[in-house]
Amino acid sequence: MTTLNSQVLCQELLWGPHQLLWCHLQSFGHFSTSILQCYFNEILVRAALAGIVIFSFSNFSRTLEEIFGPRWIQWFIAITVTQSHFIFYLSRTLPNTFALPLVLFTIYYYSIICIACMAQRISCPIPVVFRGCHFNIPIRAYPILRAMLLYDIYCKRISFLEMINIIIPAGAFIIASSVFHDSIFWRRPLWPEWELLLFNIVENKSSNYGTSPFLWYFYSAIPRAMGASVFLIPVGLYVDERVRKIFIPTVIFVFIYSFLPHKELRFIMYAFPFLNVVAASACHRM
Repeated sequence: MTTLNSQVLCQELLWGPHQLLWCHLQSFGHFSTSILQCYFNEILVRAALAGIVIFSFSNFSRTLEEIFGPRWIQWFIAITVTQSHFIFYLSRTLPNTFALPLVLFTIYYYSIICIACMAQRISCPIPVVFRGCHFNIPIRAYPILRAMLLYDIYCKRISFLEMINIIIPAGAFIIASSVFHDSIFWRRPLWPEWELLLFNIVENKSSNYGTSPFLWYFYSAIPRAMGASVFLIPVGLYVDERVRKIFIPTVIFVFIYSFLPHKELRFIMYAFPFLNVVAASACHRM
């Protein structure tokens, strides 16, 4: 999939969007260009993607700095950059990497509104706006935002009625827009997210690509990705009550994804910034 996405983006750089419109309906074949030009375009595409991810992560970090302080953010960044998965996926042309900046920007704006509300000592009903707009984010990122939405409802930060009033009209508009454009591109009635749900959940065909035990994310993927910092999570939960509000939805997200038989680290890559928040709090309080 990484190769396919890279090839599509490189073709757009070479030929322009008018040549790209229907190229996904047929075999790509080979590039009619020099190897040097292919390498240059590949570097350009991946550098642009890495820049977008870094920019969204920077905004996310600045928001965390306002909440936890400047000394805390140094620990958070240090923990993040020493984990290989973040650097590894930073520029890979995967749907999960495409979705990561959108998730970070969503949490960034959500946090800004909440900080403003706390400063003015008023309630914060705004999160449902950003959670309601999660229909505009690739479906692979849905569970993390839905887990946060459910936790907000449980904590009574928003009401179920507020959620419905935002999600139904916003979701209907965005789904209709997706169906309209993708049906044109694929020359048949199509809602891509529904086909993905049908393939992975209803038909359960993701298991064709290999299966892992139910708790694989918890006992293998997360410990290997976080390294020694995984041992800091219990400490962070104990010393800083604020991070529990981040940790619980993250665990729910990973638990939901555990029901899919086919498991990969990239499926839960959105969880690691929030797990690192907990680990950074442990280091900051030591």
